[in-house]
Amino acid sequence: MLTLKGFTLIVSVLILLLLGLATKYASFYLLTIPIFTYLLLSLIISPEIGNEIKCERMIGSDIINEGEEYEIKLTIYNEEDSKIEKIIIEDKIPEEAKIVKGNNKSIFSLNPYERKEIKYTVRFNKIGNYTIGPTIVTIYDSFGIRRNNILYSSEKKIKTAPKVPLLHEIKLLYKHLKLWPGEILSKRQGTGNEFYGIIEYSEGEELRRINWKAYARTDKIMKNVYHYEVGTESVIVIDYRSINNLEKDGKRMLDEEIKLALLISYRMLRDRYRIGLLLIGDKIYRLKPSFGLKQFNRILSTVLEANPGMSIDIRLLKDYVPLLFPITVQILMITPATDEASIYAIIELVRKGYEVTAILPSHLEFIDFETIKNKEIVKKFLEIERESLIIKLSRYCNVIDWETNQPIDLVISKNVEAWKRYQRRI
Repeated sequence: MLTLKGFTLIVSVLILLLLGLATKYASFYLLTIPIFTYLLLSLIISPEIGNEIKCERMIGSDIINEGEEYEIKLTIYNEEDSKIEKIIIEDKIPEEAKIVKGNNKSIFSLNPYERKEIKYTVRFNKIGNYTIGPTIVTIYDSFGIRRNNILYSSEKKIKTAPKVPLLHEIKLLYKHLKLWPGEILSKRQGTGNEFYGIIEYSEGEELRRINWKAYARTDKIMKNVYHYEVGTESVIVIDYRSINNLEKDGKRMLDEEIKLALLISYRMLRDRYRIGLLLIGDKIYRLKPSFGLKQFNRILSTVLEANPGMSIDIRLLKDYVPLLFPITVQILMITPATDEASIYAIIELVRKGYEVTAILPSHLEFIDFETIKNKEIVKKFLEIERESLIIKLSRYCNVIDWETNQPIDLVISKNVEAWKRYQRRI
């Protein structure tokens, strides 16, 4: 492919030839000789360019945290026995990526069999899926007449996850308990660390739990017993429909839902709960309940790959959830409840017999009231409407009204205590 310089030289030759034909002056023909000679030499000396150039990209993990710096390294290798005078390399990055060090575009030359490394660092300030690449390498001949564009389509997918700080203990009310070890104290004695009481020692039992002070008082061998610590399984349901895709000042409602789900799942998995996932977006994403860090990575990967949409009617949860999860699971429903369909879905799940805790991120934070006429009246109306909604849902399940700037663990703890008092009154 010709460069701008090569195209200009060829056009100049043609113009001089036309002028010579039109004016019959031989001087115009003579002027074409040095230009034509220059073009001919470029073809003879460098007939082919850049046929043996190799490019590789090296990056770290596929998943990074939002706001973290991420180094990308490109390696260019000249496998030819001739020098390449000019190379321009550009690694395509998404618009959301901010370069904090180095540059994704460089110009340099390569000697025969020389290897060149280019490093640059980017930062992603929003969660989501991003693609690094392709890499475009443009090679020029030594005369600057021709160029060769090479596209290396080795694209790399990167997922940007929200930072997940360690929350305090998340206390919920569990109706169905399982026999695997967990953090929930049972009312009966068994394996655990929380003191239950003192009973008489039986022959053959563990000696390390003998209470020698009680033995001194009673003249009988007594031992300590502890509460049996059991677990449970929960399913986090995320209302990821596009109707909830509200945004204000660069803060997005759906991102807050994802962050909340990851915060809760990380803490509960760390406390040995079994956690599953059901996400309603452009399609239904689901994960069976399981334990541990691997399950958290599965949840993280799933929520980052999900896309918002309205192809699924959320009211069908009452039919879909029983097909996937037993009645004994605890449902944690994360939804702003901006429409009647989400409210209906929660109520119907409760009627099916599921224990539901509805966490409602406040959508009022994402409405720009400054652009609305009679903003005070509209704001007050929406606040009353939301309060009425919470009261309505509270008749069926535990409802947590959450403003996204509040620590969710403290909000849940206060709400659970209030829900206990309410349950005792009825």
